[in-house]
Amino acid sequence: MKPNTKARADATTIKISEAKTHLSDLLARVEAGEEFVIARGNDPVAHLTAVRN
Repeated sequence: MKPNTKARADATTIKISEAKTHLSDLLARVEAGEEFVIARGNDPVAHLTAVRN
């Protein structure tokens, strides 16, 4: 199965190493409404977004 390689146009793309280094800051920004795509190289692998209740 091929992974979904479409990144969201409204999300900021960051590298895995940057996400690891700044995870606490990223989570605070996600809580404030931002969204991020985490990429390995140029390939998006995860979408970081807030959980909606």
